[in-house]
Amino acid sequence: MIDNSAPADPHLTDAAAIACVRAYALLATAQTDGQAVRTGSTTRIVTGVPMALLNGVFHTDVPADPQAVAAQIRSESFGDLPWSIQVRGRDTDPLLEKEAGAHGLGQRHDITFMTRDLSDADAAFRPDDGVVVRPLTGTESAMFLRLVAAGFEAPQEIFARFATPAVLDHPAMHAYVTEVDGIPVASSFGVHLDGLVGVFNIAVPPEHRRRGYARTATAAVLRAARIDGARAAYLHPTPAGLPVYLGMGFRTAEHWTAFSR
Repeated sequence: MIDNSAPADPHLTDAAAIACVRAYALLATAQTDGQAVRTGSTTRIVTGVPMALLNGVFHTDVPADPQAVAAQIRSESFGDLPWSIQVRGRDTDPLLEKEAGAHGLGQRHDITFMTRDLSDADAAFRPDDGVVVRPLTGTESAMFLRLVAAGFEAPQEIFARFATPAVLDHPAMHAYVTEVDGIPVASSFGVHLDGLVGVFNIAVPPEHRRRGYARTATAAVLRAARIDGARAAYLHPTPAGLPVYLGMGFRTAEHWTAFSR
């Protein structure tokens, strides 16, 4: 039985949080109109993805420095895109909350951040018989986009920037499809940076759920990253995915706070 009770390694948590923001910045700069501007521990990111949590000002110091965050906010940089302020931890400075409110970011969100050691990932979680997991390139971007959108039950436009050939062929970004009898049943996506891998876009269409494919898709990212030398993984789980990740040995490292409209 997997023990998730031990506290997460604070050094790993710090490194993973920084790598996560760098992964968002990498997605942004892979876009022709994206932007990532870093000053110290604060990064202003414009991915162009129509999600507030993927555009905005990200700060990785704990506790957060409200003045550093304020200095990076340039609301005109986000145009009509939804955006957010994201900081680590649940306890936030009233000055930060005031800054968020001044920009109309009145909604507060708690975001779980999880990590997992990868010392056993190359041997663990082998696919079941009949299940194939393979990497994708930009030539299959349309299929990957359809699969991710179906898995999240959302319009394809929301995920289009995750599936461009420039993203799928980027040396630090790796997309995978899980197939059964040649039929795509799950997607997964990993970003390899700083000896860590971020796990994203684990998506299973409704008709293929409850068969372990999310676990298989996640494991593919972990195994490949371990082979490439990654020592640990991190992710932000959805509520539906949380039991899967807990069962795979991920543990909650900390919580982030996001302010959005």
